[in-house]
Amino acid sequence: MNILNFKLDFKTIFGIFISLIGLIWAFQDFKFNEFIIAFKKAKFFYIALACISIISSVWLRAIRWNLLIKSDKVTTNNLFDIEMVGYFGNNVLPIRAGEVYRTLLLSNKTGLSKSYCFGTIVLERIMDLVGLFIFFGILTVFYPIPKDIKSWMNLVVLILFLFIFLFFIFNKFFKIGKYIKFNFLKQFFSVFTDIKLESSIYILFWTIIIWFIYWLDTHLIQYAFQLNMSWQQTMLVLVLTSLTMAVPSAPGAIGTFHAAVKFTMVSLLGFSADISNSYSIILHAYSYITLTIIGAYYFINSIKKEKLI
Repeated sequence: MNILNFKLDFKTIFGIFISLIGLIWAFQDFKFNEFIIAFKKAKFFYIALACISIISSVWLRAIRWNLLIKSDKVTTNNLFDIEMVGYFGNNVLPIRAGEVYRTLLLSNKTGLSKSYCFGTIVLERIMDLVGLFIFFGILTVFYPIPKDIKSWMNLVVLILFLFIFLFFIFNKFFKIGKYIKFNFLKQFFSVFTDIKLESSIYILFWTIIIWFIYWLDTHLIQYAFQLNMSWQQTMLVLVLTSLTMAVPSAPGAIGTFHAAVKFTMVSLLGFSADISNSYSIILHAYSYITLTIIGAYYFINSIKKEKLI
């Protein structure tokens, strides 16, 4: 399979279109001079801390991912490498190609089926959603979220946790695997059906720590601009911008991310458009640049070793 042999399908074109709309809306009143002034005044120590912190979050993601994989052929070091490759692919290639490439690398490394490996990645993303909604739950207790946003999010959270609960109950009493006839589907769902309670607790623990780091980085970047935001405000920025990951967009959520930050900063928190634009650019750039550069290194190494491309 040639991971670089992509065609511009409807979803890719639509995602780029949405990103362009986001960029136009977010930066319609962008003032380059104001951004340069804010950038020069920024305290780069906090940005550097955030860069180090985001790298550590990838290591924690590798630890968590290892809990989902039934194989003694991979280590946390291996999975850290693959995670970095995934970030590179998602940031520079369309249709979240990093997830596809991660599947291939993990399958090659472990000898496990591609459907099983992809299942671990899907479960990893589901746990990300769980972490996001846990932080949303914290916000609902400590911050006055607008009623319409709160109602919509509460409905999504209820549906997600009800689905997870019913899935585990149904699997416990009826063993879902028995009813799946196709082997590739059986391999995929085995990731979900074979998970143990003890492992689930550890996975949830690491998920919360990972999201804490994401919040910490969001808070560190506001320190760089001396915005004096409360922890609840930066958590609101994190939660609402993270939801944009579900929206079709260009690689790296360019445009949609910036629009979400500006909407939150200006419409909900009352900051000026100028400082919101500056904050959104750096909040996106610190992780995008860091993970893409490091991911490129591991991506090139993977090409040499695995010869998948």
